[in-house]
Parts: sequence; structure tokens; C-alpha cells
Amino acid sequence: MVMTFYGAQALADALVELGEFASKRTAQAANRRAMMKALQPVADDAAALAPKESGRYAKSIKVSSRLTRNQVRRAGKRMNRSGWDKASYTQTVFVGPSIGEGGNVGVLVEFGTQERRHKNGKSVGRVVARPHMRPAWQRRRNEVLSTYQGYLWREIIKATERARRRQQRRMKTDKVVTPRRSTR
Repeated sequence: MVMTFYGAQALADALVELGEFASKRTAQAANRRAMMKALQPVADDAAALAPKESGRYAKSIKVSSRLTRNQVRRAGKRMNRSGWDKASYTQTVFVGPSIGEGGNVGVLVEFGTQERRHKNGKSVGRVVARPHMRPAWQRRRNEVLSTYQGYLWREIIKATERARRRQQRRMKTDKVVTPRRSTR
């Protein structure tokens, strides 16, 4: 799969500039918020396409940047819990069923299983593949990229405006604090 992302250099320059103007964390948070907003339509489509026997599985499909403890442990010290990879300066955002909310069977539902048997030969059945994540991504991938650019620009603008207001407040408080003359 090939995806073309136009304007990436301008966005990267704006994020670097934002990091200098505000903070590195502000730039990372802006990027994460934009990614999560852009990927939400994929999660909505996947939930609509997911099998709904009880409804719990479809409701468990979410967009998140939080890693589980296992994922953090596998990534080592380079990645933190919020999905930020310190080594390559990348943000990871996940779309899919959340573990513990009915999404434990996500891989089995998406890809299916072969006939499974116990050691004594007793059959415990098989799961027929019911793809829903891949078709949702295929349907929305171009839209995700274009909306991500728009969301990221908006987040950068909002973050710079917040930083500018913060700086102006600091300047006002500096002007207000003037030495008083003593009345003695």
C-alpha cells in the first residue's frame, strides 16, 4: 500500500517551530490529538462493520494512543505509555478493539481460526473470519491522511495562540510589578 502525504515538510517545520515557541510536549500533544481525530472515522466504520451478537465487541473499538503494559515492556525504554517513541520521534495511535471491554477476541474475529482440537481429539470448533478493521481502513485511508493535515494545522494554530496568550499574560504581570516609592 502506497500513500502520498503532501505538505509533510511544512507540517514538520511548524511542529518544530511550535516546540521552540511552546514546548516539545505541546507539539507532541497537538500531533496526538490530530491523529486521534483523523482516525475516528475508521473506528466508526469498523464498529459499524463488526459482528454484533452482543454488541460489546463493536462498542470496544476505539482510537487510543495509550499502550498496554505488555506493549510498553516489549518496546523497551524507547517508548512511553502514551505511544511516543523517543528514539525515532514518532507517535503511535491505535485503532481497534480495546482489551478488557469485549475486544479480547479481535484477532479471532478479524482473521478467523482453523478447526481447533484438544489433545484427546475433541473438536472445539472454528471461527469464521469476519473482516471489519481492514475494510474500514481501506475505505477511509485517503480521507484520514487529508483530514489529519487539516486537524494538525488547526492544532498547531491553537497551540501557538495559547502560547502567545500565555506569553502576553507574563508580559502584563511583568509590567504591573513596578517598584513603589516608599512613603516614609
